[in-house]
Amino acid sequence: NGGSCTPLQDGYFCYCKSGFTGLLCESRIDECAAQNPCQQGSCIQESGQIKCRCTAGWTGQYCEAQLDLCQDSNPCQHDHKCRGELPSTRICDCGLKHRGEHCEKSITYCQLEPCLNNGTCVEKFADGYSCSCQ
Repeated sequence: NGGSCTPLQDGYFCYCKSGFTGLLCESRIDECAAQNPCQQGSCIQESGQIKCRCTAGWTGQYCEAQLDLCQDSNPCQHDHKCRGELPSTRICDCGLKHRGEHCEKSITYCQLEPCLNNGTCVEKFADGYSCSCQ
């Protein structure tokens, strides 16, 4: 494995190249077991190099960066905010005037039943409501 050996009085001593160990440099060192650099993933040793296989929702050479699930596309309608949840879920923050998985359903103020004590909700034309008390 490319090591160099030096003769001694009672045998020899081998200097192993990086990644190998043993009396004759016959054993490959498991770098993943020695020091796993993969923060959010599993370590794989291929051809003497360490590679990381990231769990869902993570990226980067060492799985150190969280994916922004909303970066490429925002499924939320009516300009509502998309929020990425690991491992691979996108959630829309719909606010008060919309409902549904993608904020696709418009609701009125009166559908929120804001009036107390049996008051009747009356929708106002300009984005509002009033309560009519009996």
